[in-house]
Amino acid sequence: MSRAGYTVVIVGDSGHPEVKAILGSAGGRALVVKDARSARQLRFSSGEKVSVISQTTQSPANFADTVKAIAAKRPARLRIINTICRDAQIRQDAARRAARCVDVMVVIGGHDSANTRRLAEVCGNISERSYYIESEGELKNEWLEDAGRIGVTSGASTPQWVIERVVKKIKAKSNKKGRSRV
Repeated sequence: MSRAGYTVVIVGDSGHPEVKAILGSAGGRALVVKDARSARQLRFSSGEKVSVISQTTQSPANFADTVKAIAAKRPARLRIINTICRDAQIRQDAARRAARCVDVMVVIGGHDSANTRRLAEVCGNISERSYYIESEGELKNEWLEDAGRIGVTSGASTPQWVIERVVKKIKAKSNKKGRSRV
């Protein structure tokens, strides 16, 4: 798109390696915005062509809202390319459904993982009792108090053995009370 004369607007986190790589490939014709609010600050010149893409782990809602804000700027041409990873979207949708049905939601994954951070945001927007941890050592007993149902989700790169350790610890703590289900 940059070679075709478009200014590329990337919806994402400017510090993320994926976004940095896209910026490097765009040859100086790219901008990064986090959300619709930051997109409203953009200024385009008369006749400017704009293409909007997304960091692959962005939520579809944030991408859509940001695109609307950019479209309101009325660039001469607007090309929108949805580059959100389908697997990340499916995982976010599943986490959203789970968070609505449980008392506590535990999100497992590296603190530097963009897709896990996004899962934590999705769950946190639904439930105040959502917790983002990297390992079973970060799990706190008080989070599980009075929890009848506990949901667990994880980032795509979270090793299965880490997930199993967290679930095992949750079950051990929950079984002492005799009420919780994971």
